Amino acid sequence: MIPVRTKTHLLAVVEGRCDSSQRQELIPRIDALGARLRWVAILLEHEQLYRKALASERAAQVGLSLHRVRDEILRMKSGNAWVSVLDTLYKELTPQVDFHGCSIILVSEDGEQSYGYYWLKGTSHTGFEIGIPSSVEEAMRRGRPLYRNNPISHAKVGR
Repeated sequence: MIPVRTKTHLLAVVEGRCDSSQRQELIPRIDALGARLRWVAILLEHEQLYRKALASERAAQVGLSLHRVRDEILRMKSGNAWVSVLDTLYKELTPQVDFHGCSIILVSEDGEQSYGYYWLKGTSHTGFEIGIPSSVEEAMRRGRPLYRNNPISHAKVGR
């Protein structure tokens, strides 16, 4: 390995055997690439900064959306005012997540009543009284969320 240098910079490391005259021929060629390489380095750095800025902006948007939903919850005057909360959730969720459909089940504090709400792309939610699904009963009994795979999302559609 042979370093190729100018007065101030190491330009390249050439592997193999070459004499000093060959090295002197390489210096202008490598030096000519220097400006382009510096521009590439600057562009890469700017691209990294741009990605970081996009990620920060996205995090800020999600934070604002959460804040709006929490504000709507705090404005509730009764336990039956969930429709306005769900409207806000739908408005905030739609630009953040590309989804086809979503469903939410609300259960009364005493566990006696539950209401199902669903959204399909392009439509708002609809509420209807439903029985409490066994998975929701289990989550209530455990006192923590129950995560399960959606078998439909894993199925091959159209086959």
